[in-house]
Amino acid sequence: MAEEPVVERGVLTAPAEVWDVAVRRSEVIGRLAAMSAVGLEAAERAAAELGVSRRQVYAVRCMR
Repeated sequence: MAEEPVVERGVLTAPAEVWDVAVRRSEVIGRLAAMSAVGLEAAERAAAELGVSRRQVYAVRCMR
């Protein structure tokens, strides 16, 4: 049976601008994940950096 090529639709084909946004988001979320507790100031700063609400920051933090 001949193998078919794998069509990659992820990071290898992502435009540089999209990849840059993903890297910035990863950095912000990584800082939150490293915290034992996320306080109001950290949540507000992360929300501003990510362009989301503080509630969404806490929701992402709870997913870990």
